[in-house]
Amino acid sequence: MFTFKACMMAGVAACCLSLPATAAGLWCTGKILQHYMSENGEFFIRPDWRNDWVQLCNLNSDWRGITPQVCATFFATAKTAVTTKTGTTVAYWDRPGAPAPAACNIVPTYQQAPTPGYLMLGE
Repeated sequence: MFTFKACMMAGVAACCLSLPATAAGLWCTGKILQHYMSENGEFFIRPDWRNDWVQLCNLNSDWRGITPQVCATFFATAKTAVTTKTGTTVAYWDRPGAPAPAACNIVPTYQQAPTPGYLMLGE
């Protein structure tokens, strides 16, 4: 025989079990030491947390879902960070078929870099 309390607990449990799992993420904070853009619009940063080149986006075409408009904002943010020596945070999320990197110092480099969730000025 079910009591009201048992029914409520079963309802709460069913509700909780139906919620989607939250995506894991990685937040890499530090200074951008350098940045550059290739002739085809690929935009790269060299952050102190990786000390190698990491692609963020492409100013000429969509890159892994990041539009050139968003890339222009990333470019302006990175340029400001380098000029003012202000720290930044780059976020990486789990994506279908591409989990977030396990640590900032092993983020894949160049075109193998994961898609950033955001680039934030300030740490």
